[in-house]
Amino acid sequence: MSATATLKQAVKDVWWTWKGRSIANPPLPANPRSLLFVCLGNICRSPFAEAIAARRAQELSLGSLRYASAGLVARSKEPPQEAKAAAHGFGVSLDGHEARPMTGELAASHDVIVVMESRQMDQLHATYPVTRGRVFLLSLFDRDATGLDRYNIVDPFAGPLAAYEACYHRIDRAVWALLMAIGHAHRAAEKSAS
Repeated sequence: MSATATLKQAVKDVWWTWKGRSIANPPLPANPRSLLFVCLGNICRSPFAEAIAARRAQELSLGSLRYASAGLVARSKEPPQEAKAAAHGFGVSLDGHEARPMTGELAASHDVIVVMESRQMDQLHATYPVTRGRVFLLSLFDRDATGLDRYNIVDPFAGPLAAYEACYHRIDRAVWALLMAIGHAHRAAEKSAS
């Protein structure tokens, strides 16, 4: 990385550390039935998050959850080849996936809505007020992330395969932590009900 790129990254990290003080996820519902993953185009990040969540949920015995994904600006039809190849490395297939645009019906019909970038959280709240209290920033579940990465899972679109792989590693780690938190909230609710 060049000195200029390093300096730019350091400035972004400092800015996001300052801005991030006002960004937080709401409390998770005790017993969510559905998760909707949202990104910009619904061809890279959110369809991968949907697929990896469905697979990981089985490992955690959270099989009753329903998963979907959508894009705020879903223009392209299908994921790029690099996205498909990176997903296959995680045992997930994006073959046959077609981008789905975000709608008010999707917003209203899911208990937990998970976005990839902080501005997507703001956009959903503005466009679909019904989502307030149900939108979660996935990157906040990645406890190792700092600076810019703490509040954004950067879009790998048009990047090399390595960019998709790095992005998918972050999504996988954050989805695992999200599902662990949902499982914990579910068990705590069951315990207090009995």
